[in-house]
Amino acid sequence: MPYLETSFENERSTLTVPVIVEEDNEDSNAASEQVPGNEKSAEKSTESAEKSAEKMLLLMKQNPNITIRQLIELIGIKERAIINNINKLKKSGLLERIGADKGGYWKINQ
Repeated sequence: MPYLETSFENERSTLTVPVIVEEDNEDSNAASEQVPGNEKSAEKSTESAEKSAEKMLLLMKQNPNITIRQLIELIGIKERAIINNINKLKKSGLLERIGADKGGYWKINQ
């Protein structure tokens, strides 16, 4: 899989991480064509949520002990969005929390 380097910046720090670039396929476009209403808006919000979830997974892979507060600072989205993304990733089986909230770590399943 090809990789690209991406930087996440905020006022306090800059973090550069590799991003996996996936090849386009016809099936991914089919789902966005079936969205009723404003397709462009729906595509942007879906893409934005996917990018945020991808950033979270990369950061969690780099630092399994990362906190929600650190994710908020590095990604620059609200706490509710971080929690929603974590819940979606857990539900899809890509992410697990091992141990307690304070002493545990994130496990990425692939």
